Amino acid sequence: QRAVETAAKELRISAPDLVELGVADRLIGEPDGGAHRDPALVAQRVGDVIAQALGELGALDVKSRLEQRYRKFRAMGAYTEA
Repeated sequence: QRAVETAAKELRISAPDLVELGVADRLIGEPDGGAHRDPALVAQRVGDVIAQALGELGALDVKSRLEQRYRKFRAMGAYTEA
C-alpha cells in the first residue's frame, strides 16, 4: 500500500493535483467515508456541477468556447523546472 501512495504522490495524480495541473476543472466533494456511502447525494452533486458547467459554457459564444478549450489543451503537458 505504501508504494501505491508514494507513486501517486510522485506522479501527481491525485484529484487536487489534476485540478492544479488543469486536467480536471474542479473537485466534487464526497460524503464522509466515500461516495459509496451515499450514492444519491453524489449523483446530485455531480448533476449540479455538470449543470453549472453547461450553464457557464452556454453563456459563451462559440468562438470564446473554442478559444478557451484550445488554451486548456495547449496548457496540458506544459511544465516548469522545479
